[in-house]
Amino acid sequence: MAEFEGLQGLVEDVLIRILAHCDVLNVLAIGATSKYFHHLAFSRNVWLTLVTKLAQWRFIDRRPDENMYDLSTEQLVDQVKRALHGPKTWSPPSRESRHLLQKGVDSLVWKSPATSNPTPLPVESRCIILHLDVPRDPWGPGIPFCMSEPKLLQGENYILQHWGTLECWNVFEDKLVWKHTCSMDNATVLMFAAELTDDDKLVILTCQHTWDHARTNFVEVTTLDLLTGFTSLVLVSRLPNSPQADPYRSCAVRGHIAAVELDGQVTLINWRTSSCVAILTGNSLSHIALAANCLVLTLLSPRGELQLACSPLPSPVSWAPIDSVRASSSRITVKDLPIIFADTISLNGRTFTRGEPFLAVHESPVDPGRFRVWLHLESDQMGILSSYEFVARETAVSWHRRSSVPVSSNIGPAGVSFSGHVLSWRSEIFPPVPLVKEATAPCIPLETGGGLVHLSPYSGAVTYSTVKSLDVVYYD
Repeated sequence: MAEFEGLQGLVEDVLIRILAHCDVLNVLAIGATSKYFHHLAFSRNVWLTLVTKLAQWRFIDRRPDENMYDLSTEQLVDQVKRALHGPKTWSPPSRESRHLLQKGVDSLVWKSPATSNPTPLPVESRCIILHLDVPRDPWGPGIPFCMSEPKLLQGENYILQHWGTLECWNVFEDKLVWKHTCSMDNATVLMFAAELTDDDKLVILTCQHTWDHARTNFVEVTTLDLLTGFTSLVLVSRLPNSPQADPYRSCAVRGHIAAVELDGQVTLINWRTSSCVAILTGNSLSHIALAANCLVLTLLSPRGELQLACSPLPSPVSWAPIDSVRASSSRITVKDLPIIFADTISLNGRTFTRGEPFLAVHESPVDPGRFRVWLHLESDQMGILSSYEFVARETAVSWHRRSSVPVSSNIGPAGVSFSGHVLSWRSEIFPPVPLVKEATAPCIPLETGGGLVHLSPYSGAVTYSTVKSLDVVYYD
């Protein structure tokens, strides 16, 4: 009997080790097959390994002083729930929320409390304050603090702060790590995008404009080693000049590809091979995102309807070497793209006339290669928030629309998280739709004059500037 129990313990130990090498969805699927496997699937060692991997992939934020070995199994599972559904106090629990995930993952849905408030009140758990070297005085030099743009990078250890120039700050050390210097005189950074690599390097795309008579548009790609502080200007690429003071519409960087949209043209840049291609879209309302070697973009039809399209990157034969003096001469049109998905969003006969579309693309923390797309657009009288999901595997890409629902015409999203929480320009958090169609929007209390706000896609952290600080607020 003792030998059998010893053998059973050995088998369980091996199975737990095997489960720890699976992803979250596979662990949950195995745990749903029997009580025995459910016991193994929810052992602490399995979830410690799963959450540690998600933290390494920066889907879960981890403070330098935080030791995951101190967390219980329930606390580890809660870390994954937060990445999938946002902070618990942001949304009233819903029986339908389990349908956001695949069958067998009810364990990752926030449970209803004994007394549930239909209107959730965000509960602040902690606030990290970074003390800036130069106060953002609304009447001082540079861009007023209320117009500065922060972005908390995935993993949440670093912030990029844009206020005419661009700075990188270490969140937990309250320290300036890097400050951008333009390669051309009289130039200003107008827009930026960045991506963290697996080896703790930051790839930064800056879209710039000169204020001299030439009104030159150009982009730079810079790499920053966050461990050593070493920086390298990888390339400078000219874009078509324009008389507008703010010609850029959107930009993105993923892997070795950067994308910039301005004046009805999307320029794709391979910063490793120093090559690029320009895609003529024919309108100035294109917005872009990059995901899994695909370009996701919005297009305005002649009838005033907005289209969402996805295409693999253009063939290498279309690309040409980058010229730091002249804009790319290699041009194709949207019709030349191998578009694999397109959907037209209708505003019930109304014309898309108000503001600009908002596009966000986030990868699933628990299913690599599966992406969630959020698209918001408005007319004079209504708004539409559409959600899509696409899966990019080695051999194929599949798409489907998840939802498309009317929303308030004055939301004006400043951000949409993976869970579907919408941060409005008025700093209100709207619960995910269509799960909560008529919920009152709980207001996140920001210091007066917080200005532009950044919503982290997985943790729900909110980052904003004040007169003398840069604040990062987390919620339970």
